Amino acid sequence: MRLHILEEPAEAIAVTADGVHLSELSGFVAGQVVTRATLGVIYAGLGAAERGIELVDQALGIVSSAAQFHRASILAALASVAALRIRNISLAEEAARRQALEREMTIARQIQLALLPESLPDVPGYSLFATNDASRSVSGDFYEVQTRPETNEPVLVIADVSGKGIGASLLTAYVDALVNAYLGENLEPAEIFNRVSPQMNAKTPVESFATAFLGIFSIDTGELRYASAGHDPTLLIRSRADIELLMPTGMPLGLMPEAVYTSAATSLEVGDSLVLYTDGITEAANPEREEFGRDRLVEACRKHRDQAPIGLASAIEKTVDTFVEGVPFHDDRTLVIVRRV
Repeated sequence: MRLHILEEPAEAIAVTADGVHLSELSGFVAGQVVTRATLGVIYAGLGAAERGIELVDQALGIVSSAAQFHRASILAALASVAALRIRNISLAEEAARRQALEREMTIARQIQLALLPESLPDVPGYSLFATNDASRSVSGDFYEVQTRPETNEPVLVIADVSGKGIGASLLTAYVDALVNAYLGENLEPAEIFNRVSPQMNAKTPVESFATAFLGIFSIDTGELRYASAGHDPTLLIRSRADIELLMPTGMPLGLMPEAVYTSAATSLEVGDSLVLYTDGITEAANPEREEFGRDRLVEACRKHRDQAPIGLASAIEKTVDTFVEGVPFHDDRTLVIVRRV
């Protein structure tokens, strides 16, 4: 931007070429006090620039031998303040864009929360608890706990999609919709994954995938039929034995079009608990960048194995928070816990 001085009436206000008011220039130029009449107006076009500078020279008592130096100082001061104001406008615009993005993130989070169960079903003989804590307002995790209407069997789903932020939330909603579409068809866990995975692969970008665990209970016997699509091992906490790891039965959903999933089975005895979680818990890091890890999670579950699901979840969260020593978590944390009572 080229700045010139133009003679104007006594009450003229200094402005930049884009019309931004710079009234503060009227009292300070190059360390000297001047009036609005002698300062004039910053003008982007050609005009009475020399005449305006002469007026400022006269007001400051500048002699001809020093006029050129003071003229440069005055113009430099004007340009500096104008540039500062323009920079402030740019920062304000950036802040407005950031606020708009935050509003969009808030709306996306509200929509995603609406996808999560408002409450967990009442399952006779079992106690359930679930929680989801997003690291970036919008989560890449989701869970589902429902009862099949025809068989009255409880169904547990937990998933962690690739990516973060709004993109992850969109993928989460898509996976949730696909899984729920098949839950009502009395399909076994592996059959559901064998239908969901190729659709994800065909409809989402190549880098998009999801790890997931899906389990179906038989209320009377405690039998659990499950499939795990590349998900972190689910913990089966035995009340009278050690903790068992339910390992994956296939690769992550959507990763390969030809992926095939198989089901597995186990059972919960009275006093046993099932802990489903996402890697935001095991990958939580302390100031030394050491991760919490699965071993610490297993030890926390072993130590608090007699707790009800809500108490066990609280103990896990407190153990993780103590370990990270205040370091903000960078991935979503989700827990689903079921205990046979």
